[in-house]
Amino acid sequence: MQPKDKVALVTGSGKRRVGNAIVEALAARSVADAPAVGIEALSRGARHAIFLEKDRFAVETIRENLASLQLERRATVIKGPVLLALGRPQANIVFLDPPYSQEREYLAALELLSQAAPELTVVQHSIRLQLADSFGSLVRSRMVKQGDNALSFFS
Repeated sequence: MQPKDKVALVTGSGKRRVGNAIVEALAARSVADAPAVGIEALSRGARHAIFLEKDRFAVETIRENLASLQLERRATVIKGPVLLALGRPQANIVFLDPPYSQEREYLAALELLSQAAPELTVVQHSIRLQLADSFGSLVRSRMVKQGDNALSFFS
């Protein structure tokens, strides 16, 4: 599933502008996919996106991509462990995509987010990972599967 398709799923339609749905967007993860979703959201009108990344080279790549698209004024890039930084910024929509092999990171991130739940949390994960239907105040409302991947929507 391409980043533009994920943004379309989040907003409900590929034709509707994300700017109407996203006030602040948070892309949390350390692979190329979540930053691509954040950049796609910005390109569709999101006012701001926050990127959390622990890898120095990935941070540089995110910053370079934002600069090449002239989006750096509408983005914040935070370098550090995602779980430490995740509680700081507030966002309406969170896109969470930890490495599939780090299942504990999913659970820890969702527990942390449930303490001050955003309007929508979208979690990309393997279909083999059995996430609970709720984490505190976060309740799964939908799950979309494609191949070995799934997107779980919590609100």
